[in-house]
Amino acid sequence: MSQEESQTFDVPGYLLRDAEKDVLLRLRRSPVVALVGPRRCGEATLAKKALSHLPRSLHVDLERPSDAAKLTDPEAFCALHAGGTVCLDEIQRVPDLFPVLRSVVDAQARNGLVLVLGSASPGLLRQSSETLAGRVTLLELTPFLLPELAGARDRRGPGHSADRFGVPPRIRRRGRAASRLPRARAAPLRERSPARRTKGS
Repeated sequence: MSQEESQTFDVPGYLLRDAEKDVLLRLRRSPVVALVGPRRCGEATLAKKALSHLPRSLHVDLERPSDAAKLTDPEAFCALHAGGTVCLDEIQRVPDLFPVLRSVVDAQARNGLVLVLGSASPGLLRQSSETLAGRVTLLELTPFLLPELAGARDRRGPGHSADRFGVPPRIRRRGRAASRLPRARAAPLRERSPARRTKGS
């Protein structure tokens, strides 16, 4: 199997997201799944983890010129990877891909074709829902939820030394050392007697 036909996932300390199962489930039920959310909330990492469970999957980062060049002929690219799942990251950078995806979906007529990632901008949501009407399922990813963080301690693998909130031990040690420092005591306030008033004042 070529490098482009398999995805490996090796991120130490990865926290399992509840949305991972949702992505895989929706890919089985829909031709296109759009995973959107605020920047830096982990869409790309979650997508790569989900793709590691799928055969012949491919992640394409449209912010990288080398990856964007692969889509010079998007129809030929999709035909080359027919039968697998293609993840198009930062798709808002190439909005012209949406009409092409519609024709590819209609031609291949199967689920799990494309996973698209992008920021949750109103323009992207509107364009994807209008152009791919009846072919796309939207899934909005939020930042980490408290149950995900609370369960991280039980699920983390060997070598992951951060606590359940992602705080490295070096930072924790600094916090403990600071808490053991003696606290300076404030000098007691002395009650000042009112100044005596002189005659004529």
